[in-house]
Amino acid sequence: MSGTKGLSGEAKRRAKAALARIVRVPEPFDLAEGRARFDAAFDGRFA
Repeated sequence: MSGTKGLSGEAKRRAKAALARIVRVPEPFDLAEGRARFDAAFDGRFA
């Protein structure tokens, strides 16, 4: 990192905006719904 310079201008603005959208507290995870979505996405090939 010491060999790089910090972000500035538009790049810095975009990075700050992206970081601001990160959810700091995770939502509860529904295991059954997650399994159903996984199975649907992979057509049951990995379950």
